Amino acid sequence: MYMSFHEWTFVGFTGKRKLPYPDKIKQAIAEALDLIADRTGSPLAAVSSAACDADTLFIEESLKRELPWTLLLPFHEDEFQKDFTAEEWARTKPLLARSVRRVVEHDSEHRDHAFLESGLRTVDESDVVLAVWDGEPGLTGGTGGVIE
Repeated sequence: MYMSFHEWTFVGFTGKRKLPYPDKIKQAIAEALDLIADRTGSPLAAVSSAACDADTLFIEESLKRELPWTLLLPFHEDEFQKDFTAEEWARTKPLLARSVRRVVEHDSEHRDHAFLESGLRTVDESDVVLAVWDGEPGLTGGTGGVIE
């Protein structure tokens, strides 16, 4: 029996917090994943951090499609949690357990550098990167820094 082998396409993600139109962003992420799958003809795997808002939407859509997801954290979970409200963490924490692989950057004295390293690892581990970005430079470790 002959089996066809398709190489995986790793889809990385970086995105802004405090989204003005989360439903539109969610739809755009779904459409982008469909387009990538159609154009590559290969199975997809997701790569991202788990910040609230855009990252969460990407993770939820990836897991809905049963894509294997690599979680990249800027620091250990207990420290990462400090960037969330209680409501945001309640939505995000259950997602973390669903990753197939977890990479934690070395804890840094500078939080923004740890976020940047995590974002750059996303780019390095991905074949294509989706970004939800408003075009503003933002913080060193933010989406603008990763895109630059």
